[in-house]
Amino acid sequence: MQIIRWIIIAALSLSTVFAADEWMNYAEPSPVYSAIPYQSGVLMATAGGLRYWSSERDMMFTSKDGLETSSIYGVASSPAGVFAVSEYGMIVRMNDGGNSWKVVNRSFLRNNVRLVPDQLAIVDNIMVLAFEDRLSFYDIVKEKSLLTVNRIGSNSLSIQPIKEIAVHGDELFVSTGTSLYSRKMQWKNLESDIRLVDPESWKLVSKGKEHLGLTWKNDSLITHKAYGSWLWCDGKEFSVALDSSVILIDGKVIKDAAMYSEGKSRIRWLIPSGRDYFLIGPSAFFIYSGGKIKDVFPYSAFLLGGAYELAATADGGVIAATTDGRMAYSDGYVWQKPHEVFNGYGNATDAYNYRMKVLSTLNNGFAAYHVWGLAVGMYAANGATPVKYFSPSDENSCLDELQENYTVAVGTTAAPDNSGFLVATAATSNYGLVYISKNGDISCAKLVGSVAHVGPLKARIDEETSEWVVYVSTRANFSAYESGGLDELRFLPPSKTGGRIATVKLTHFDGPGGKTPVDIAVDEKNSVVWMVSTDMIGYLEFQSDTIKSPQSTKGLLGAEYTSVDVDIHGNIWLGTTQQGAYRLSRVKKSLDTLSTVHFTASNGLLDDNVLDLVINPKQGMIWFAHENGITRYKRNDLKEANHFMTDSAGVGVKAYPVPFRPKEHSFFVVDNIPEKAIVSIYNRGGSLIKSFRNEEVLGGRAEWDGTGKNGKLVTPGVYYWTVVAGSKKEKGKVLIIH
Repeated sequence: MQIIRWIIIAALSLSTVFAADEWMNYAEPSPVYSAIPYQSGVLMATAGGLRYWSSERDMMFTSKDGLETSSIYGVASSPAGVFAVSEYGMIVRMNDGGNSWKVVNRSFLRNNVRLVPDQLAIVDNIMVLAFEDRLSFYDIVKEKSLLTVNRIGSNSLSIQPIKEIAVHGDELFVSTGTSLYSRKMQWKNLESDIRLVDPESWKLVSKGKEHLGLTWKNDSLITHKAYGSWLWCDGKEFSVALDSSVILIDGKVIKDAAMYSEGKSRIRWLIPSGRDYFLIGPSAFFIYSGGKIKDVFPYSAFLLGGAYELAATADGGVIAATTDGRMAYSDGYVWQKPHEVFNGYGNATDAYNYRMKVLSTLNNGFAAYHVWGLAVGMYAANGATPVKYFSPSDENSCLDELQENYTVAVGTTAAPDNSGFLVATAATSNYGLVYISKNGDISCAKLVGSVAHVGPLKARIDEETSEWVVYVSTRANFSAYESGGLDELRFLPPSKTGGRIATVKLTHFDGPGGKTPVDIAVDEKNSVVWMVSTDMIGYLEFQSDTIKSPQSTKGLLGAEYTSVDVDIHGNIWLGTTQQGAYRLSRVKKSLDTLSTVHFTASNGLLDDNVLDLVINPKQGMIWFAHENGITRYKRNDLKEANHFMTDSAGVGVKAYPVPFRPKEHSFFVVDNIPEKAIVSIYNRGGSLIKSFRNEEVLGGRAEWDGTGKNGKLVTPGVYYWTVVAGSKKEKGKVLIIH
């Protein structure tokens, strides 16, 4: 695992060439919507992006690779290149070298109509695309949309949508299910085909039966009642079809149970590869070789799938949890194999409906996770090893019960001194607060809340009184869209009261716009608590008695919020259901005037539906959870740097690459320095060439592009660098080669 991690780190360093920002997407390539042969393997369009598989390589292309989305419905190739089409018709083309993609057309996006999965074809320079209510034609050389057909024969495609298209010679076949049409096409001169939009120019080939699979045996058209692939070689049949009871390879029936579900085939695409065959379905991928079947569907680099919740770990990584009861840990580069959190039980759709935030971590690698109605679990090794479960049926349990042996919490959080976890449990009257120490002891304070139902919670320590201050979201019922507010609970640390929660003082605040907060973030450096309801942002200053909303958030569109976190510079990060993520920055330190930066799939997010987000300042990464995977975004200004060049830093100042080749490397980097540092570059004669300070060293890193004060590259030779931070000083030299 460690070897793989360093290989990935090295690859990322080469690909980003020491760039300040770095996007990484992790997605499960399922379901598969389209598949074609490519090079020595196969290229598949999936809900998680484009997956390329060969015996030498298994990789995913996602939004960060130029797709601008990860939901890809079709893929096709021609002598002019390899093309993919997104769910709503954005067309991308593979760049030379095959390592990235470029958007070449967005015109179909404005229709807000989905492509019929796998239904596109390229003939000469023309791409044919079947949408849910139209048939469109696109010139891949001129990169422009040519025309659209809304009716074929007597059929309106909005009423009887296209099910299948196929090309045979100069003839285009279109099936609407029970009707099959064809038309002679002028592929090389399609723009001049003025009758193409005439519904009567199409010929009705067959009517009255299903035409979901079209194939030709020699020149004879054969139609099928299911989607699939059919080939003939030396008189032997090779055939696969979804829901068929028989799969034939080389004329032989394949009986392997893994290729069937309830007696029906899981396979739709049959792709020859030398003497082998790829057999692919929406949730299946097998290789047939020498009479043997090999399952290659799992994508080993990321097996978790869609994530709902995220929690930062002390080592700079993250733990992600799914609604179906699985967790996995990543150190920022490699994902561990997922494991079940509580006998395979998860929070299912309740996690979405109630905006649950029940995953939290301590700085010793412990994690807590609540399963709706059942238990709170405590885990070691960043969530990998169960330590103890706390259930209402336990003899010593003090958890609130909504009904017999049924406990409910919408959130868990770390105790502010990292001695354990805090959980607010709903009750039939006023909710209670639970403290679980990392030693496995449990203490409950009953009836401390202002209402019966609770949401997420966060905690801090009051520096003046040493009290624990716990902020608990309250709501009229469990729905995330209900009215509600925020409770502030104050009490002495359990370490001073015999390990118990005692004498809780309650203050209640109305929520932003009267709505329940669905997530909370505490900014201790700026003495403020930020929160979001589903449609509003609010903040509570530590000594204030009112939750307020910012007066100006220019650039922030009307969105449904899912999550909030605050970075080390006090910027507020928001997750939304359909608009990606926002970063809000205070203008002149004002809490009421915020500037906005918007991040979407076009910037690098895996998906614009962000279910949760969390910032880990240890490595300067922000993580985003999506229904189809996870995004990791690394930025210099997210990294906590003030501990560098101190006795407790743990790492020293690093300068790289040495030698530095400005025409090959983007930057010479001086890393692991505090943000108050001044970095200076000198030539051999002692003259100052460049200096960096303030915003230029955010995240503890200065980046020099090899230019002098005049903006031109300096001459080759030896140069010297110094870092001065208060009374601390570091220095070194670098050889520059052109």
